[in-house]
Amino acid sequence: MDNKSIETDGRFEKPIKHVHGYSGMTSLNYGHKHRYMGVTGPVYYKGSRYHCHEIMGMTTCDDGHYHAYRGRTGPAIEAEKGRHVHHYRFETNFADKHTHIMEGYVMPLEYEGYEYEGPMRSNRGKRSIIFKRKKPAKGR
Repeated sequence: MDNKSIETDGRFEKPIKHVHGYSGMTSLNYGHKHRYMGVTGPVYYKGSRYHCHEIMGMTTCDDGHYHAYRGRTGPAIEAEKGRHVHHYRFETNFADKHTHIMEGYVMPLEYEGYEYEGPMRSNRGKRSIIFKRKKPAKGR
């Protein structure tokens, strides 16, 4: 298949080959958190009904150690302007006698500078996600 191929899952059409960006902070365990960021792998099909993406990488080194992580997103969730996002939640590997939880949304790369505001229902009953532009940090 080429980059111009289109799939449909009954809700919206989207290019088959695409990736998403992600970043965040892990859960607080043993008095510290880790940062992480990256780009998902390409589309991975779970049956013929929907697609997801693989996420893998390493956290930052905090409190003298780091964690590896590998997981998959959930199915696509419609977002504004015909885009879509995916939710993820999984655990890092075991290091220094503990793990951390990673949870968030992988975003279309053009959504950089936005943050998750919350789910909504459109007037047609379709689930959608709303994002708002992040406010710049004070003093910048």
